[in-house]
Amino acid sequence: MIFSIGAAVAVKPVINSAGGGTIAKLDLSKTSSAASPTGWNKISYDGSTTVALNNPSGLSTGWAFNFNQATSGDAGSNYESGYPALGDSDFPDIVIRALWYFDVVPGNINISFSGLDPTKTYNILCAAYGQSSQDGLTITLNGVTYSSSAYNNLYKPLFSNISPNGSGVISGTISGTSYYGVLSAFIITQNP
Repeated sequence: MIFSIGAAVAVKPVINSAGGGTIAKLDLSKTSSAASPTGWNKISYDGSTTVALNNPSGLSTGWAFNFNQATSGDAGSNYESGYPALGDSDFPDIVIRALWYFDVVPGNINISFSGLDPTKTYNILCAAYGQSSQDGLTITLNGVTYSSSAYNNLYKPLFSNISPNGSGVISGTISGTSYYGVLSAFIITQNP
């Protein structure tokens, strides 16, 4: 599976209620899994490959998320109802339990966020959790890499103050750490 973002779209600033900048929450999910919580953009691996992102109030951010499904290896989505309740303040349990998985056969999977304001910086928080000793995540954005096992561990790498390029794009890669890569969610916030 390959992730990429569609053409840049003009940013329409929408300020979140906490006084920060524009925010979008991405629930990487499965079409047949439970509905995403209010304020989350449900992005189904087996659904549409182009999704416009809304803020938690349902208003357009002007950002888009686009991905291409893997043409080799084992990849897809799952809903792990047996995961324990984690009670995380950033990612509800229902979001953690829905995940995309991918093996190492496709190698690095390209990802990017576009339609961003090139004069702003962004924070991107990710979430990965797995119940197999082979579950993990390696993610690189703008040359910064985080890597960890996600085995019985809620792994939450945070990329702080990332600047998009002049076209409003932040790009990188995701992959597994040993065999399977797992990824449940992103929260992207535009800094004021």
